[in-house]
This record gives sequence, C-alpha cells and structure tokens, in this order.
Amino acid sequence: MARKRRAKLSQTLLWGLEWAAFAGLTGGFGLLPAAIASHVGAVILSLLGPLLPAHRIAAVNLALAFPEMAPQARNRLRSAMWRQLGRVFGEFAHVKRFRIDGPNANIRIHGREHLDALKAGKTGAVFVSGHFANWEAMACALTQTGIEAYVTYRASNNPFVDRRIIATRKAYGVNILTPKGDGARQLHAALARGASVTLLGDQKNNDGIEVPFFGAPAMTATGAARLALRYDVPIIRAFLVRTGPMAFDLTIDAPYRVDRNIPEAEAVRQTILDLNAFFERAIRAYPAQWFWVHRRWPNGVYGGGRDDLRRRNRAMSP
Repeated sequence: MARKRRAKLSQTLLWGLEWAAFAGLTGGFGLLPAAIASHVGAVILSLLGPLLPAHRIAAVNLALAFPEMAPQARNRLRSAMWRQLGRVFGEFAHVKRFRIDGPNANIRIHGREHLDALKAGKTGAVFVSGHFANWEAMACALTQTGIEAYVTYRASNNPFVDRRIIATRKAYGVNILTPKGDGARQLHAALARGASVTLLGDQKNNDGIEVPFFGAPAMTATGAARLALRYDVPIIRAFLVRTGPMAFDLTIDAPYRVDRNIPEAEAVRQTILDLNAFFERAIRAYPAQWFWVHRRWPNGVYGGGRDDLRRRNRAMSP
C-alpha cells in the first residue's frame, strides 16, 4: 500500500512538472504577438524535435509512405514537419483570435456553400479530417460558421494538461468536447437531434478494420462510416492547409453518402478506403503539414518490419 501511495505521489508530481512546463510555454507564447509566437514555436521545435524519439518514428513513416523519395528529401520533410508542429504549439494560445470573416480574417473557407446548405437543411453530418496544418484552426472555423458539432479528441495522459487544453478550446468556441472512446453516447445523441460530429480519422485505431494506407495495411477507424449509415447523414471531408503564420485555407468538400444499397460491411470498408485515399492525396500534396510522428502502422514496422508489411498488403489486395 505504501509503495502504491509513493508511486501515485511520484506520478502526480511528474504531472505537475509537465503541467508547469506546458502552462509556462503556452502562457509565454500568449504574451507574444501571434505571428511572432508562431515563428518562435517553429524555431524551438526545429531544434528540439530531432532530439525526441518521435523523430525516428517520423523517419520510419516517411520511408514507408515515400519509398521512392531520396533519404535527403525525406530528412528535409522531417525538418519542415518539426517547424510546422512548432507553429501549432506557438499558435495554441492565439487560436481564440482566429477569424473567418472581416478584415483580420486568417482562415479562408472554400466550399462554404456546403456548410450553408447543411444549416438550411437543419440536419447533421459527419465531418472528417486529419491532423493537417493547425487542426485547432479547423475546429475554430467550424464553430464560427454556426455549425453545431461535437468535436472528438483524445484526452491527454496528463489530466492537469488536459484541463488546460479543454479550457483553451472552450475559449475559442468549442463548448462540446467528446473524449474518444468514452463519448459514444454523446455522438449518437448529437446526430439523433440533427447536430453534427467532427472526427479526425487519420490515426491508428485498433478497434477499426485493416485497410491499405500508402500501400501498407493499417488499422483504421470505422466510426465515420458507421455513424453516417446509422443516422442517414452525409460525410463531409475537410482539409486544412497552412499558407503562412496564423494563415490557413480550409476546403470543405461536397457532402456524400455511404452506399446503402450494398451490405453494411462492404459499405463501411469502401467508405474507409475512400477516406484513406482522401488522406493520402492531401498528405502527398502537402507532406510537411501532416502529423508524421504518430505510429500509424503496426508496431512491428517501427522495429524494421516494413518489407513484411508490404508483403501483407499484397496478400490483402484483390
């Protein structure tokens, strides 16, 4: 019992130190002008990123996704990715200042007519996007259009940091945050009453299905397809591109519906294949703006098993 208390105390102290560092950095960035905070974040993470274990994860992911690319080019992409992620961190305290309208607008929305039609129809939709550019900007933009949407997120392992992240998001209008895995009832309730849900579907999900992603099998979430089928609502894909410090283009694709004329399992699989293809196109177009530090493929890949993974993918192919 005493050992457990000591372990709990040590964990709490560690969380406290992490919170202090996170709060200090984000608070410091908040004191800077937004564009300068973005630049400083880019510089800091460009220096620190290559020292982190995630640097190797990014190297493995890039080699798997772009085997034809020269190693030097992949290394340049990793460096650009760290600068981009640094901007995300530097901008976090300033997201509440992001605007989609007016003279100081820094998020341009393409395809806004699809959002207007959704509001006019008083129905919900399943928005699907990924960890592109500054994904916080996308959530901020949707709230400013008047779309009522439940935004899913993965809670931080540190509960103190998690509370600060939630508070920051509420400051820019995201009042409904649904933890992944624990908020299924909230998502269903939202769609049942005509609200929308927003999912980031580009990360590994062991409860999903295995489908190809960049030519290699990857466990992929099926929630978007299943929710759209159950509530007979459209899927709307959204893609965010950074055009500068605190400047973004958000593209909203036309809504489309999951095919209800084929067996459900087939419809779900086809939809997820289509979404993975959407992610691939977006990543290939702007590779430095994706979150390469996530273990997207099976854990064995990160121990050197990329050739085995590609052989598995060939076996999966029809």
